[in-house]
Amino acid sequence: LTASALAFAPAGDTLAVGHPCGTVRLWEVATGSELAKWQAGGPVGAVAFEPDGRTIAVGVAAAPPATEVRFWDTRAGTERADRPPLRLPAPA
Repeated sequence: LTASALAFAPAGDTLAVGHPCGTVRLWEVATGSELAKWQAGGPVGAVAFEPDGRTIAVGVAAAPPATEVRFWDTRAGTERADRPPLRLPAPA
């Protein structure tokens, strides 16, 4: 798989990898073990951890020309119900 976005957790122990196919994977850096995998709902263009490392923001290409930022619980591998997606229009 081709990676389109990478980010290390603040503690440096986890690597998030986003893919153009919409897959996001979390990897344990020390062992190379896959910790979690999910479908983000569209091609992934960006990933970023929040400072506590428990939430990851995933930039997903939505219906053109917009982008959505979705928030995922890194431990559960589920989208956070308390953080609705942000829809960002394309720049003018």
